[in-house]
Amino acid sequence: MKKKGRRTFKEKDTTLDGIDIRAVKWFDNRAVTLVSPFESAEPVGTVTRYDIKSHREIEIPCPRIVRTYNQCMEGVDLLDSLITFHRIKVRSKEILPTIFFFQFVDLVILTAWLLYREVCKGHRIDKKNMMDLIEFRADIAESLYRKGK
Repeated sequence: MKKKGRRTFKEKDTTLDGIDIRAVKWFDNRAVTLVSPFESAEPVGTVTRYDIKSHREIEIPCPRIVRTYNQCMEGVDLLDSLITFHRIKVRSKEILPTIFFFQFVDLVILTAWLLYREVCKGHRIDKKNMMDLIEFRADIAESLYRKGK
């Protein structure tokens, strides 16, 4: 795909438990792979990209699954970026349960903090008087420590 350039994509599909699942690999600046049970590469649209070789913007084919992902990814990207600020770091030999558990805890804490901010806004509390994420996490940790086992 790298040799063919930015216009290439491949789609593979399979059926699992009666559900059609499609995987699309699209080469833009690098390979992007997306899997979906409801979206596919067709119909192919176009996106505008800057071409370094010709020093101008060009239109390249873009599978529908990529366009759908780009339209819906705002919340996911925001969540990922907020979680990475203060992620729980744990070492363990059992990697999958550890990753799942601590990412779940990070997600719950972040969701609680976002709800806390919304409640504060509803009560017209100034931003400077609201806890930031690190203070919120520390407050939760302190509360759990005081509670004991």
